[in-house]
Amino acid sequence: MKEILSQIRLLYVEDDESIRAVLSRGLKRRVKDIEVAIDGEDGLEKYLSFKPDIIVTDIKMPKMSGLEMSSKIREIDSTIPIIITSAHSESDTLLQAIEIGINGYVLKPIDKDKLFQTIYNYAKVRVLEKEIKLKDKQLIVQATELALADLIKNISHQWRQPLSVITTLASIINMKNDMDELDSDFMKDSLSQIIETSENLSNSIEFFYNATSKVESRKSSFNILDTINNLLLKLKSKLVEHNIEVILDIKDFEINSVENIINISI
Repeated sequence: MKEILSQIRLLYVEDDESIRAVLSRGLKRRVKDIEVAIDGEDGLEKYLSFKPDIIVTDIKMPKMSGLEMSSKIREIDSTIPIIITSAHSESDTLLQAIEIGINGYVLKPIDKDKLFQTIYNYAKVRVLEKEIKLKDKQLIVQATELALADLIKNISHQWRQPLSVITTLASIINMKNDMDELDSDFMKDSLSQIIETSENLSNSIEFFYNATSKVESRKSSFNILDTINNLLLKLKSKLVEHNIEVILDIKDFEINSVENIINISI
């Protein structure tokens, strides 16, 4: 019980000063953080700023009752456990508490052990929810990192060969110029190749951007053969690197899907 309660932030609302003093001391020794309020109005304000995991509140209080405060909190958060304490056990009060969505009910005079056990029962659920959310976040981060690493790997494959072409041509131009052997025809052909290769690099950037863009990731009708040919064009450097020859045997037809993510992991 101690380990679970030590992870809980608790809001305790009680207008009776003597009861509030005794119980708040006991709760403070058990929970991670505690905020104490003197009535429903104070409790609602502290709920908004404190963001507790569990609420324990009296019913009969000045300014705003515990049930009225709980009703307003339920409009904001439908899942937070709310435990009410009361010297009354009238059926109409219990029915109203059920309608609001009160989770637990402890009668006054309060048995401390029963109150702590009730808090513990709901604290277990809250701690489990936190652990699940944390694991979900960790999985999302891991998946994002893997996807990013894979995307960078694919981009590097697409850029390596074109960059090599540009670097080689630039080096040859520089060398020929130093040796006074640079003629206009070679210069013209080399610059044309550099421009064409640069355009392919630009198209590569556009391709990967569109493939990962939420705006672009919508279903639409497109020609599957055109899409595959475009994909093979983007993968040209990788295919050449591994001496892969692709033979297409596919009909020319349209499909309705998300074009930009087809085989993006290749």
